[in-house]
This record gives sequence, C-alpha cells and structure tokens, in this order.
Amino acid sequence: MPTKSSSIRPECVPAQPGLPSPALSRTTPTDYSPKKTGRPALGSAGASELGGLIILARRLLVEALGRELAPFDISAAQFAILSKLASMEVESTAQLCREICYDPGAMTRMLDRLEAKGLLERIRRDPDRRAVRLELTPRGCDLYPRLEDCWKRVLAQQLKDFTDQEICEFIRFLKKACAKS
Repeated sequence: MPTKSSSIRPECVPAQPGLPSPALSRTTPTDYSPKKTGRPALGSAGASELGGLIILARRLLVEALGRELAPFDISAAQFAILSKLASMEVESTAQLCREICYDPGAMTRMLDRLEAKGLLERIRRDPDRRAVRLELTPRGCDLYPRLEDCWKRVLAQQLKDFTDQEICEFIRFLKKACAKS
C-alpha cells in the first residue's frame, strides 16, 4: 500500500481488507523480551504499542457495537448508560459520569436523548428536588435484553479466535490491570 511518506511507521498504515495489519504482523519488539528479572520491559516503544493496541481494541469494539445497535437507533455510548442503569450500578447522573467518564454536559445531552426515546426517566427526589434518580422505563427494560444480546454477539465475534483458556486469561489480565487503578 503506497504511503504519502516513507517515514510513516508500519503501525500507522491502515490494514487492507483481508490482510493482517502491518503493526500486528511485525515481530515482537526486543523491549518485550524478558530481561534478567524475567519480566519484559515496557520501554517507550512497547508502552506506545500497548497503549495503541488498547485504544484500537476499544475503537473496534465500539464501532462493531454501533453497527449492531443501529437498527434500534441506539449508539454504543447510549448502550453504556442503559447498561449501567439496567444493572443498577448507578442511580444518579454524577455516578454515571464517573463510571463511564463523561463530562456532565455531554451526559445531560445523552440522557435527554434517551429520555426523549422513552427509555429512561429522571425522578426527582423529595424533599431535595435538585437530586435526580435515573431509572429505566418499562420500555427501556423491555428493550435492554435485545441490546445486551447485540453486545454479546459483538464480543463473541471479536473473541472468536481465542480459546476458552485465552479468554479466561484475558479477563484475569484485565481485572488485574483494573485493580491497580
């Protein structure tokens, strides 16, 4: 694939359909090899590649989920909100903002859209009417299992080449990384 400049790194060149990504087909960088400590070192190249792969994996999941949810007129970001509310992990806008890393302004607009679709409602708490509890409406509760099925299909597709053992190991790695945060 021709590039505009020969200085573009292979990992910056988009993959052609049907061909492996140049970034993923390269050999493992030497700074991943175990040193005297038995641990791979994450030098700047390794950290950059790891960070880039995490961002790419997230982007691919969000894009695939968006395509699956399109027939329901729901975005991946809206699904994240509905999922948190369905699991009853949050009940306030502030909690929701913290959980999915949205700023309050963007969250308000997103909640407005979901409320207009009849999927959630804001319930004023008495006596402090400034405090609002978020809940799925009956329509939101009815729709959510179908949206969750979309998410499961996307994950199954993304992980189809993983063995059960690799999936368990991947989950363990992610939990370990999240526990450090």
